Amino acid sequence: MAIYAIWNNKGGVGKSYLTFQLASEYARQNPHKKVLAVDLCPQANSSSMLLGGMEQGEARLTQIHTQQPRRTISG
Repeated sequence: MAIYAIWNNKGGVGKSYLTFQLASEYARQNPHKKVLAVDLCPQANSSSMLLGGMEQGEARLTQIHTQQPRRTISG
């Protein structure tokens, strides 16, 4: 059993986004395993996303994933 923790006292650093992405991708790659995401943040952003809320958030994430990768200096 793997356990991952995402923690930071500072707000607005992407904890909820990272947690949502990690849990979603792990579940997608391991459909036979159960995934438990525990959101202890008072705002409960990860919980809302994983439970199907925050419709705009879901649309924005889909938009981000379907965009072409940006080019960098190295290519």
